[in-house]
Amino acid sequence: MKKKLSIIIVVLLLLGCAYYFGVGFLPATNVVVTDFEVSEQQDSMTIQTSIATSAGYTRSVKNVSDDPEK
Repeated sequence: MKKKLSIIIVVLLLLGCAYYFGVGFLPATNVVVTDFEVSEQQDSMTIQTSIATSAGYTRSVKNVSDDPEK
């Protein structure tokens, strides 16, 4: 009985850890651009972002353009 209970607890802990760490790899949809700055040579842009929830941070930005030539 103890062995079965231990296995159930370990499986639940593994599932909880997988969920906790797995969510961190999903893209955040609640990111807000608060400020941006374009360099004088217009070859780079600095973007300041914020997260709408109390937890999380912006790790990277995906560059997406509607212009087909870019």
